[in-house]
Amino acid sequence: MFSSGKMVKNLERKHPDLKKLLETYNYKFLALGMICPIAPTDVVCFLSAAVGLKYRVYILTVIITNIPLLIFSSFIVINFSESLVGTVLVIVSFVLISVVSIKMWNILKQKQSV
Repeated sequence: MFSSGKMVKNLERKHPDLKKLLETYNYKFLALGMICPIAPTDVVCFLSAAVGLKYRVYILTVIITNIPLLIFSSFIVINFSESLVGTVLVIVSFVLISVVSIKMWNILKQKQSV
């Protein structure tokens, strides 16, 4: 509703490769953006809605990707303050998730350019 045609045209003009990537990998892009801890989730959600991702697919993707993240966040909160091992595990997990999601992003970009 809030993503007007003007905004979509502006996105296409400034970042044509991003718009094509969003249209090709719509729900996958949303899931990857939700999982990546360094990605701005609000921007990813807005961009997915701007290219016309169906509402049901959007809500289902957000719910499915948020359940593991909520469990992981609970684990972080519990273990972060209890021990040094928990703190190290949290940091390693954060770095690992970041690296894997960035690698997946690069794979999607490479597939798009081929």
